[in-house]
Amino acid sequence: MIVPSRLAEVLIHHVDLDLRYRPRDWPAWFANDMLSGTAAALSEGRTMTSPVRLAGTDTGNVFVIGAVGPESPVISGPERELMAWLFGRSDGSQLSRVPSGPLPEIPPIYQPVTT
Repeated sequence: MIVPSRLAEVLIHHVDLDLRYRPRDWPAWFANDMLSGTAAALSEGRTMTSPVRLAGTDTGNVFVIGAVGPESPVISGPERELMAWLFGRSDGSQLSRVPSGPLPEIPPIYQPVTT
């Protein structure tokens, strides 16, 4: 677990350095793995404000957070953008929501530390 955790830390925080490395530069496999693990962790911890489906428009993958139902929103976009939003590295402006409305609030633990 140490090596994958360290790699995740380096790739995510590389974006924070603001040195032309953006979420779009994350490897596709990394975004997919992180979305899968994060969706599971958020479902178990029940820390999202509402259940949602995350739909990767570039892969067709769907990640479920919480006990979704027919009324639960679907947040769609490229997997890297979904991950960037979940991890507070994007405002989610590249994502769409059905039904329309604001994106759910992200738990504070996933927000970047600012100084």
